[in-house]
Amino acid sequence: MSETPKEDETALLRSAALQTARSMMILRRRTEEQTRQTQKNEAIGQLTAGIAHDFNNLLAIIMGNIELTRDLPGLGSNAMALLDNALHAARRGAEMTHQLLAFSRQQPLKPSDIDVNSLIAYVARLLKSLVTERIALTVERALQPWPTFIDPSQLEAALINLTLNARDAIDGPGKITIAAANISVEGGNGHAIKPGDYVTISVTDSGCGMPPEVLTRACDPFYTTKEVGKGTGLGLSMVHGFAEQSGGHLAIDSVIGFGTTVTLYLPRGSRPDTQPLPNARTAGGGETILVVDDHDAVRQVSAAQIKRLGYAVVEADCAAAALDALRDNPQIALLFTDIVMPGAMDGHDLASEAIKRHPGIKVLLTSGYAQSREDRDIDADTPMLMKPYGRDKLAQKLREALDD
Repeated sequence: MSETPKEDETALLRSAALQTARSMMILRRRTEEQTRQTQKNEAIGQLTAGIAHDFNNLLAIIMGNIELTRDLPGLGSNAMALLDNALHAARRGAEMTHQLLAFSRQQPLKPSDIDVNSLIAYVARLLKSLVTERIALTVERALQPWPTFIDPSQLEAALINLTLNARDAIDGPGKITIAAANISVEGGNGHAIKPGDYVTISVTDSGCGMPPEVLTRACDPFYTTKEVGKGTGLGLSMVHGFAEQSGGHLAIDSVIGFGTTVTLYLPRGSRPDTQPLPNARTAGGGETILVVDDHDAVRQVSAAQIKRLGYAVVEADCAAAALDALRDNPQIALLFTDIVMPGAMDGHDLASEAIKRHPGIKVLLTSGYAQSREDRDIDADTPMLMKPYGRDKLAQKLREALDD
Protein backbone atom coordinates (compact mmCIF):
# COMPACT_ATOMS: atom_id res chain seq x y z
CA MET A 1 0.00 0.00 0.00
CA SER A 2 1.54 3.33 -1.09
CA GLU A 3 2.04 6.25 1.26
CA THR A 4 -0.43 9.12 1.12
CA PRO A 5 0.72 12.64 0.08
CA LYS A 6 0.47 13.72 3.71
CA GLU A 7 2.77 10.92 4.81
CA ASP A 8 5.20 11.82 2.03
CA GLU A 9 5.22 15.44 3.17
CA THR A 10 5.79 14.40 6.78
CA ALA A 11 8.72 12.17 5.75
CA LEU A 12 10.28 15.01 3.76
CA LEU A 13 9.89 17.41 6.65
CA ARG A 14 11.44 14.88 9.04
CA SER A 15 14.36 14.33 6.65
CA ALA A 16 14.90 18.07 6.26
CA ALA A 17 14.78 18.56 10.04
CA LEU A 18 17.34 15.81 10.57
CA GLN A 19 19.61 17.29 7.93
CA THR A 20 19.32 20.74 9.49
CA ALA A 21 20.06 19.35 12.95
CA ARG A 22 23.07 17.45 11.58
CA SER A 23 24.39 20.59 9.85
CA MET A 24 23.96 22.66 13.00
CA MET A 25 25.79 20.03 15.04
CA ILE A 26 28.70 20.00 12.58
CA LEU A 27 28.83 23.82 12.59
CA ARG A 28 28.74 23.89 16.41
CA ARG A 29 31.58 21.39 16.61
CA ARG A 30 33.65 23.44 14.14
CA THR A 31 32.99 26.61 16.12
CA GLU A 32 33.93 24.92 19.40
CA GLU A 33 37.11 23.56 17.83
CA GLN A 34 38.03 26.99 16.45
CA THR A 35 37.42 28.51 19.90
CA ARG A 36 39.60 25.88 21.61
CA GLN A 37 42.32 26.42 19.01
CA THR A 38 42.19 30.19 19.48
CA GLN A 39 42.39 29.89 23.28
CA LYS A 40 45.27 27.42 23.00
CA ASN A 41 47.16 29.69 20.60
CA GLU A 42 46.64 32.69 22.88
CA ALA A 43 47.97 30.79 25.89
CA ILE A 44 50.98 29.49 23.97
CA GLY A 45 51.51 32.95 22.53
CA GLN A 46 51.72 34.57 25.95
CA LEU A 47 54.18 31.94 27.13
CA THR A 48 56.40 32.12 24.04
CA ALA A 49 56.44 35.93 24.07
CA GLY A 50 57.77 35.95 27.62
CA ILE A 51 60.39 33.32 26.85
CA ALA A 52 61.45 35.13 23.66
CA HIS A 53 61.87 38.41 25.54
CA ASP A 54 64.31 36.95 28.07
CA PHE A 55 66.07 34.83 25.46
CA ASN A 56 66.58 37.83 23.18
CA ASN A 57 68.27 39.73 26.01
CA LEU A 58 70.66 36.80 26.52
CA LEU A 59 71.36 36.58 22.79
CA ALA A 60 72.01 40.33 22.64
CA ILE A 61 74.74 39.93 25.26
CA ILE A 62 76.24 36.91 23.50
CA MET A 63 76.22 38.42 20.01
CA GLY A 64 77.52 41.79 21.18
CA ASN A 65 80.42 40.32 23.12
CA ILE A 66 81.36 38.00 20.26
CA GLU A 67 81.49 40.93 17.84
CA LEU A 68 83.55 42.98 20.27
CA THR A 69 85.93 40.05 20.80
CA ARG A 70 86.39 39.66 17.02
CA ASP A 71 87.79 43.21 16.97
CA LEU A 72 90.59 42.42 19.41
CA PRO A 73 94.08 42.49 17.88
CA GLY A 74 96.17 39.36 17.55
CA LEU A 75 93.39 36.83 17.03
CA GLY A 76 94.48 33.90 14.89
CA SER A 77 92.44 32.33 12.14
CA ASN A 78 91.42 29.42 14.37
CA ALA A 79 90.09 31.72 17.08
CA MET A 80 88.27 33.81 14.49
CA ALA A 81 86.66 30.69 13.01
CA LEU A 82 85.45 29.61 16.46
CA LEU A 83 83.97 33.05 17.10
CA ASP A 84 82.27 33.05 13.69
CA ASN A 85 80.70 29.67 14.45
CA ALA A 86 79.43 30.95 17.79
CA LEU A 87 78.04 34.09 16.15
CA HIS A 88 76.30 32.02 13.50
CA ALA A 89 74.67 29.86 16.18
CA ALA A 90 73.52 32.94 18.11
CA ARG A 91 71.98 34.41 14.97
CA ARG A 92 70.17 31.13 14.34
CA GLY A 93 68.78 31.37 17.86
CA ALA A 94 67.66 34.92 17.11
CA GLU A 95 65.79 33.71 14.03
CA MET A 96 63.97 31.12 16.12
CA THR A 97 62.88 33.68 18.72
CA HIS A 98 61.63 35.97 15.95
CA GLN A 99 59.56 33.07 14.66
CA LEU A 100 58.16 32.59 18.16
CA LEU A 101 57.24 36.26 18.30
CA ALA A 102 55.57 36.04 14.91
CA PHE A 103 53.49 33.10 16.11
CA SER A 104 52.47 34.98 19.26
CA ARG A 105 51.70 38.09 17.16
CA GLN A 106 54.26 40.16 19.10
CA GLN A 107 56.59 40.77 16.16
CA PRO A 108 56.65 44.48 15.21
CA LEU A 109 55.53 44.97 11.61
CA LYS A 110 56.38 47.73 9.14
CA PRO A 111 53.55 47.42 6.61
CA SER A 112 53.44 49.24 3.30
CA ASP A 113 51.47 48.88 0.09
CA ILE A 114 53.29 46.46 -2.19
CA ASP A 115 52.79 44.70 -5.50
CA VAL A 116 52.58 40.95 -4.84
CA ASN A 117 53.54 40.07 -8.42
CA SER A 118 56.92 41.73 -8.02
CA LEU A 119 57.47 40.20 -4.59
CA ILE A 120 56.69 36.59 -5.53
CA ALA A 121 58.85 36.90 -8.65
CA TYR A 122 61.72 38.11 -6.45
CA VAL A 123 61.19 35.30 -3.92
CA ALA A 124 61.06 32.72 -6.73
CA ARG A 125 64.50 33.88 -7.92
CA LEU A 126 65.86 33.48 -4.39
CA LEU A 127 64.41 29.98 -4.14
CA LYS A 128 65.78 28.63 -7.42
CA SER A 129 68.95 27.47 -5.71
CA LEU A 130 67.04 25.93 -2.76
CA VAL A 131 64.49 23.96 -4.76
CA THR A 132 66.19 20.96 -6.37
CA GLU A 133 66.24 20.34 -10.10
CA ARG A 134 63.74 17.48 -9.74
CA ILE A 135 61.08 20.00 -8.65
CA ALA A 136 59.60 22.52 -11.09
CA LEU A 137 58.94 25.90 -9.46
CA THR A 138 56.42 28.09 -11.31
CA VAL A 139 54.87 31.47 -10.59
CA GLU A 140 51.34 32.47 -11.61
CA ARG A 141 50.92 36.22 -11.37
CA ALA A 142 47.63 37.92 -10.57
CA LEU A 143 45.87 39.84 -13.33
CA GLN A 144 45.85 43.52 -12.33
CA PRO A 145 46.59 42.72 -8.68
CA TRP A 146 45.41 44.98 -5.92
CA PRO A 147 48.16 46.37 -3.70
CA THR A 148 48.33 44.68 -0.31
CA PHE A 149 49.15 46.48 2.93
CA ILE A 150 51.75 44.19 4.47
CA ASP A 151 55.28 44.03 5.87
CA PRO A 152 57.32 43.02 2.80
CA SER A 153 60.23 41.46 4.69
CA GLN A 154 57.91 39.32 6.81
CA LEU A 155 55.90 38.29 3.74
CA GLU A 156 59.11 37.32 1.98
CA ALA A 157 60.13 35.17 4.97
CA ALA A 158 56.66 33.58 5.05
CA LEU A 159 56.79 32.63 1.36
CA ILE A 160 60.26 31.17 1.73
CA ASN A 161 59.04 29.08 4.69
CA LEU A 162 56.00 27.83 2.78
CA THR A 163 58.02 26.97 -0.31
CA LEU A 164 60.67 25.06 1.63
CA ASN A 165 57.91 23.14 3.43
CA ALA A 166 56.41 22.31 0.03
CA ARG A 167 59.81 21.15 -1.22
CA ASP A 168 60.26 18.85 1.77
CA ALA A 169 56.81 17.32 1.18
CA ILE A 170 57.82 16.10 -2.29
CA ASP A 171 59.65 12.79 -2.53
CA GLY A 172 61.01 12.55 -6.06
CA PRO A 173 60.00 14.66 -9.06
CA GLY A 174 57.25 17.19 -8.46
CA LYS A 175 55.94 20.69 -8.85
CA ILE A 176 55.50 23.77 -6.69
CA THR A 177 53.31 26.65 -7.79
CA ILE A 178 53.23 30.10 -6.20
CA ALA A 179 50.10 31.93 -7.35
CA ALA A 180 48.59 35.34 -6.59
CA ALA A 181 45.00 36.47 -7.06
CA ASN A 182 42.44 39.07 -5.98
CA ILE A 183 39.47 37.84 -3.96
CA SER A 184 36.48 39.40 -2.19
CA VAL A 185 35.14 37.54 0.85
CA GLU A 186 31.51 38.10 1.73
CA GLY A 187 29.90 37.54 5.10
CA GLY A 188 27.70 34.66 6.10
CA ASN A 189 29.80 31.91 4.57
CA GLY A 190 30.70 30.29 7.88
CA HIS A 191 34.39 30.81 7.13
CA ALA A 192 36.96 32.11 9.58
CA ILE A 193 38.01 34.86 7.16
CA LYS A 194 36.52 38.28 7.87
CA PRO A 195 34.51 39.84 5.00
CA GLY A 196 36.52 42.16 2.80
CA ASP A 197 38.92 42.43 -0.13
CA TYR A 198 42.10 40.36 -0.05
CA VAL A 199 45.09 39.54 -2.16
CA THR A 200 45.82 35.83 -1.89
CA ILE A 201 49.15 34.10 -2.35
CA SER A 202 48.98 30.32 -2.45
CA VAL A 203 51.80 27.79 -2.42
CA THR A 204 50.75 24.45 -3.91
CA ASP A 205 52.85 21.30 -3.95
CA SER A 206 52.40 17.88 -5.54
CA GLY A 207 53.68 16.13 -2.44
CA CYS A 208 52.36 13.49 -0.09
CA GLY A 209 49.62 15.57 1.51
CA MET A 210 48.70 15.68 5.20
CA PRO A 211 46.33 13.33 7.04
CA PRO A 212 43.60 15.01 9.12
CA GLU A 213 45.40 14.49 12.44
CA VAL A 214 48.47 16.31 11.08
CA LEU A 215 46.44 19.02 9.35
CA THR A 216 44.69 20.01 12.57
CA ARG A 217 48.04 20.55 14.30
CA ALA A 218 49.99 21.97 11.37
CA CYS A 219 50.16 25.52 12.81
CA ASP A 220 51.01 24.47 16.37
CA PRO A 221 54.46 25.77 17.41
CA PHE A 222 57.20 23.13 17.55
CA TYR A 223 54.96 20.53 15.91
CA THR A 224 56.73 18.87 13.01
CA THR A 225 56.64 15.54 11.19
CA LYS A 226 60.25 15.94 10.07
CA GLU A 227 63.12 13.94 11.50
CA VAL A 228 64.95 15.22 14.56
CA GLY A 229 67.28 18.03 13.49
CA LYS A 230 65.48 18.58 10.17
CA GLY A 231 62.99 21.20 11.33
CA THR A 232 61.94 23.30 14.33
CA GLY A 233 58.19 23.15 13.76
CA LEU A 234 57.99 26.96 13.81
CA GLY A 235 57.59 27.64 10.07
CA LEU A 236 53.82 27.34 9.68
CA SER A 237 53.13 28.76 13.14
CA MET A 238 55.20 31.82 12.21
CA VAL A 239 53.33 32.27 8.92
CA HIS A 240 49.97 31.83 10.69
CA GLY A 241 50.85 34.42 13.35
CA PHE A 242 52.10 36.87 10.72
CA ALA A 243 48.91 36.52 8.68
CA GLU A 244 46.63 37.03 11.68
CA GLN A 245 48.66 39.96 13.01
CA SER A 246 48.47 41.59 9.57
CA GLY A 247 44.68 41.38 9.50
CA GLY A 248 44.66 38.41 7.13
CA HIS A 249 44.24 34.68 7.36
CA LEU A 250 45.98 31.39 6.63
CA ALA A 251 44.10 28.46 5.08
CA ILE A 252 45.42 24.95 4.41
CA ASP A 253 43.88 22.38 2.08
CA SER A 254 45.50 18.97 1.77
CA VAL A 255 44.68 15.61 0.18
CA ILE A 256 46.71 12.49 0.89
CA GLY A 257 48.62 11.46 -2.22
CA PHE A 258 47.80 14.65 -4.14
CA GLY A 259 49.50 17.47 -2.26
CA THR A 260 48.85 20.57 -0.18
CA THR A 261 47.85 24.17 -0.84
CA VAL A 262 48.60 26.84 1.75
CA THR A 263 46.89 30.16 1.05
CA LEU A 264 47.71 33.51 2.61
CA TYR A 265 44.85 36.03 2.64
CA LEU A 266 46.42 39.49 2.79
CA PRO A 267 44.41 42.71 3.35
CA ARG A 268 43.94 44.90 0.32
CA GLY A 269 45.91 48.15 0.34
CA SER A 270 45.02 51.51 -1.13
CA ARG A 271 48.13 53.24 -2.38
CA PRO A 272 50.63 52.50 -5.15
CA ASP A 273 53.91 50.83 -4.34
CA THR A 274 56.07 52.65 -1.85
CA GLN A 275 59.57 53.59 -2.84
CA PRO A 276 62.44 51.98 -0.93
CA LEU A 277 64.27 54.16 1.53
CA PRO A 278 67.69 55.38 0.39
CA ASN A 279 70.64 53.61 1.95
CA ALA A 280 71.71 55.43 5.08
CA ARG A 281 75.35 55.97 5.93
CA THR A 282 76.38 53.95 8.95
CA ALA A 283 79.51 55.63 10.32
CA GLY A 284 79.14 57.55 13.55
CA GLY A 285 79.52 61.29 13.43
CA GLY A 286 80.56 61.87 17.01
CA GLU A 287 77.02 62.52 18.29
CA THR A 288 76.14 61.67 21.89
CA ILE A 289 73.67 58.82 22.43
CA LEU A 290 71.85 58.04 25.65
CA VAL A 291 71.58 54.25 26.13
CA VAL A 292 68.85 53.17 28.57
CA ASP A 293 68.35 49.56 29.70
CA ASP A 294 67.73 48.12 33.16
CA HIS A 295 69.65 44.94 32.24
CA ASP A 296 73.25 45.88 33.07
CA ALA A 297 74.96 43.40 30.73
CA VAL A 298 72.72 44.32 27.78
CA ARG A 299 73.26 48.05 28.35
CA GLN A 300 77.01 47.69 28.72
CA VAL A 301 77.49 45.67 25.55
CA SER A 302 75.21 48.05 23.60
CA ALA A 303 77.19 51.04 24.87
CA ALA A 304 80.47 49.37 23.90
CA GLN A 305 79.18 48.63 20.40
CA ILE A 306 77.96 52.21 19.94
CA LYS A 307 81.29 53.64 21.11
CA ARG A 308 83.05 51.35 18.62
CA LEU A 309 80.86 52.88 15.88
CA GLY A 310 82.21 56.37 16.63
CA TYR A 311 79.65 57.89 18.99
CA ALA A 312 79.87 59.28 22.51
CA VAL A 313 77.70 57.41 25.01
CA VAL A 314 75.84 58.22 28.22
CA GLU A 315 74.27 55.29 30.11
CA ALA A 316 71.19 55.05 32.34
CA ASP A 317 69.57 52.04 34.01
CA CYS A 318 66.02 53.41 34.36
CA ALA A 319 63.72 56.16 33.11
CA ALA A 320 64.37 58.44 36.08
CA ALA A 321 68.13 58.21 35.60
CA ALA A 322 67.67 58.83 31.88
CA LEU A 323 65.72 62.06 32.50
CA ASP A 324 68.48 63.21 34.85
CA ALA A 325 71.06 62.41 32.17
CA LEU A 326 69.10 64.40 29.59
CA ARG A 327 69.01 67.38 31.97
CA ASP A 328 72.76 67.20 32.68
CA ASN A 329 73.87 66.45 29.09
CA PRO A 330 72.13 68.83 26.65
CA GLN A 331 74.39 67.57 23.85
CA ILE A 332 72.52 64.21 23.72
CA ALA A 333 71.25 63.80 20.17
CA LEU A 334 69.46 60.46 20.40
CA LEU A 335 67.67 58.39 23.03
CA PHE A 336 68.21 54.64 22.54
CA THR A 337 65.94 52.97 25.05
CA ASP A 338 64.56 49.57 25.86
CA ILE A 339 60.75 49.46 26.04
CA VAL A 340 60.23 47.02 28.92
CA MET A 341 61.62 48.53 32.13
CA PRO A 342 60.58 48.42 35.77
CA GLY A 343 59.02 51.39 37.48
CA ALA A 344 56.29 53.85 36.60
CA MET A 345 57.77 54.72 33.21
CA ASP A 346 58.58 52.29 30.42
CA GLY A 347 60.45 53.08 27.22
CA HIS A 348 57.40 54.53 25.47
CA ASP A 349 56.70 56.87 28.41
CA LEU A 350 60.36 57.87 28.59
CA ALA A 351 60.49 58.65 24.88
CA SER A 352 57.34 60.80 25.11
CA GLU A 353 58.70 62.74 28.08
CA ALA A 354 62.11 63.18 26.44
CA ILE A 355 60.51 64.62 23.31
CA LYS A 356 58.42 67.04 25.40
CA ARG A 357 61.48 68.29 27.27
CA HIS A 358 63.85 68.25 24.28
CA PRO A 359 61.79 68.66 21.07
CA GLY A 360 64.80 68.14 18.81
CA ILE A 361 65.90 64.81 20.27
CA LYS A 362 65.76 61.65 18.13
CA VAL A 363 64.47 58.34 19.46
CA LEU A 364 65.28 54.72 18.68
CA LEU A 365 63.34 52.06 20.59
CA THR A 366 64.50 48.50 21.23
CA SER A 367 62.91 45.43 22.79
CA GLY A 368 62.98 41.68 23.02
CA TYR A 369 59.36 41.81 21.91
CA ALA A 370 56.98 44.50 20.74
CA GLN A 371 54.34 46.05 22.93
CA SER A 372 51.28 47.83 21.64
CA ARG A 373 51.67 51.53 20.94
CA GLU A 374 47.94 52.15 21.44
CA ASP A 375 47.13 55.08 23.74
CA ARG A 376 50.76 56.15 23.62
CA ASP A 377 51.78 59.75 23.14
CA ILE A 378 54.48 58.86 20.65
CA ASP A 379 54.53 58.63 16.89
CA ALA A 380 53.79 55.09 15.67
CA ASP A 381 56.54 55.60 13.08
CA THR A 382 59.22 55.91 15.76
CA PRO A 383 61.97 53.51 14.63
CA MET A 384 62.33 50.17 16.40
CA LEU A 385 65.32 47.82 16.58
CA MET A 386 64.49 44.29 17.69
CA LYS A 387 66.82 42.44 20.05
CA PRO A 388 69.15 40.75 19.47
CA TYR A 389 70.86 42.86 16.85
CA GLY A 390 74.27 42.83 15.21
CA ARG A 391 76.53 45.85 14.98
CA ASP A 392 75.77 46.44 11.29
CA LYS A 393 72.03 46.64 11.93
CA LEU A 394 72.60 48.83 14.98
CA ALA A 395 74.78 51.19 12.95
CA GLN A 396 72.19 51.43 10.19
CA LYS A 397 69.28 52.13 12.56
CA LEU A 398 71.22 54.74 14.54
CA ARG A 399 72.13 56.68 11.42
CA GLU A 400 68.63 56.45 9.99
CA ALA A 401 67.17 57.80 13.24
CA LEU A 402 69.75 60.60 13.52
CA ASP A 403 69.46 61.63 9.86
CA ASP A 404 65.66 61.56 9.74
